[in-house]
Formats: sequence, C-alpha cells, structure tokens
Amino acid sequence: MFQPLRGQPERWLFSGFVAMLIAPVIAQGLDRPLAHALTTHPSGGGLTVVALLVAFAASLACASRESRSVVVPSSVAGVVMAVVGLSLGVRAPGFLALAVVIVTSVALTLWLPARLPAALDGLAARHRALTACYALVALSSIVQVARVSVFIAEPWRTTAQVVPGVKFLETHSCLTAYVRANELAHDRVDNLYLSERWPQTVGLDGPRPQTAFSPFDIDEYFYPPPFLLVAEVVRPLRGDYFAQRAGWFGLNGALLAFAFWLGARAFGGVRWHRPLLLAPLFFGSLPVLSVLQIGNAQGAVVVIAVLSMFAFESKREAMGGFALALAAMAKISPGALGVICTQASSRSSATSARIAPNGRRC
Repeated sequence: MFQPLRGQPERWLFSGFVAMLIAPVIAQGLDRPLAHALTTHPSGGGLTVVALLVAFAASLACASRESRSVVVPSSVAGVVMAVVGLSLGVRAPGFLALAVVIVTSVALTLWLPARLPAALDGLAARHRALTACYALVALSSIVQVARVSVFIAEPWRTTAQVVPGVKFLETHSCLTAYVRANELAHDRVDNLYLSERWPQTVGLDGPRPQTAFSPFDIDEYFYPPPFLLVAEVVRPLRGDYFAQRAGWFGLNGALLAFAFWLGARAFGGVRWHRPLLLAPLFFGSLPVLSVLQIGNAQGAVVVIAVLSMFAFESKREAMGGFALALAAMAKISPGALGVICTQASSRSSATSARIAPNGRRC
C-alpha cells in the first residue's frame, strides 16, 4: 500500500538517501559530456550542491503526499533547480543534467518504497540509537560521494578528492590508458603496446610535461586488445578528456548502484533488508569511491561478471553469455566463470537425459 512519510518513514528515508547519493553522480556524469556536445562550458563543482538540493526536494515532496502524481514533486524540484542553479551560475548543460536528476529522483522515490522489504517497517522505533548512527553514516556517505563528484568536475580542487593529500590519487587516472590506447588503435599504429608510446611521468621531479590528459599522468595500457571495444563508450568525446572522465564516472557509478540493489536481493535471503541497508554505505566507502575517482575498470568488470551469473540463474542465457564475454574480454580472469557455467550446464543436460518423458527416471 502506498503511504506517505508518516506511515512508512523507514522506506521513504531510505529512498531519499539513495536518491541523494546518486544525484551528484548523475549530474556530474552528464554535465561535461553535454557541454562537449553543445560546445559550451560546464557548470563545475557548484552543480553538485544543486543536484543534492534537487534530489532532497523531489524526495521530500514525494514522501509528504499520498498521491503518486509526479507533477507536484517535479514542480517543487524544478523551482529549487531554477532558483539555486541560477544563483550558483549553472549553465545550460548543467540544467539539462539536473532535469535528469529530477526525473530520476521522482521516479526512484515513487517506485522504490513499495519494493523495499517489510522488515524495514518499524526499525526506527525499535532501534533508535542504531537508526541515529545509521543516519550519520548515511550523511557521511552522501558527503563523500559529493566531494568526489566535485573533483570529477574540477580536477584542480585536490582537497575534494577521496583522500586529500595523497599525491598519487591527485594525478592518477586509469582511464588515461584506456582512452590513449583507443586513440592509438583508431590512428592505426603498428603496435600500441610499445613503451615509447607511453610517456611515464609518475614520480617525476620538476615540472610535468603538458599532455592532453594533464594534470593526470598517462597510465600504461596492460589490457588485452579486445578491451579497446569497451573504451569505445567514451570515444565520441575524443579530444576532451575531462568530459570522457566525467562520463565514465557517471556510467560506472550507475552500474555499481544497480549491482548493489540486485546483489542485496539475490544474496540477502529472507533478511535481505540487512545487505540492502549496507549497500549504499559501501557505495560511499573509500575503496568504491577510489575506483570511481581514478576510473579503474575493475569495479565494472566484477559487477558485469556477477550480473552475468544472475542472468544465467534466471535462465537468460543470451544476456548472461554476452555479459560474461564482455567481462572476460576486458580482464580475462572472469573467463573462469565460463568453466562453472559449462559444468553446471553439463550436469543439467545429463540429468535431463536420465528423465523419461513421463517424468520418471530411466
């Protein structure tokens, strides 16, 4: 049953928390790519603040009404977007990104509460101290994700990166290897793995040479050739590495959020509210945000490999095969899961062969 905030506070608060957690990822993941497409300037780090306020306004408007209408929540969020966005100098690409944040926040906070486990209901009343601690950690996660999104928008603001003061994280971006290798492949070089094609500036004393990836060092490419197909995702933004980096950040963040939801449902069992509550906290944790900040493909590869197993489990063999092939193409190691699938398929075929048409074993 659809109930407003006062009837099911845990469901609405959790939904609002998730909406605010992913709002900066969506906003900054779209701002620079849209600015590249429109040949104009991005909105910068201030867009993160507006995205958080828009997501909060949309969630609160949804939670305070008994109707499922999207008109009022969208209007409230739209007013917040216009007033705060204009005051912080948000540009056209930023407003387009914020429009996506509004749609996502309203859709999420209307769709998610009814699909959350019943075990959430009444938790706040029964465990007040634990709920207060969870709320503080949740707010901390939102702040951490917001900080990293600011660093994605403005890489010179090194105090916003995931571990301020760590020089390596300020200048390291794994995505540089994917992008440069993809560019070399499209330029038809004879061997893109030659060391002279990968100038190393890590730990270099003195002024760093300016490259298309500055202020980031150019990471070396250690992936198999098929991984170049994955890098095609950001190729339309060639020549604008900051836009490629932002788009990659947004894609990986959305993929991880989706995987946390599926993982909690698949592995949580009858008490799946427990991993569900922990999933957003993991999303705002140091390891996850480090992977998102530096653009490493490891997180996405693991997620895609796990999703392929979900697809096989639900008898969606074509989708599972495609996802597993994509993961193995990128990192090779997920190919071991193909052995498991083959063995499981062989056992299933052998069992079916021993069963007669009437259902009795031969």
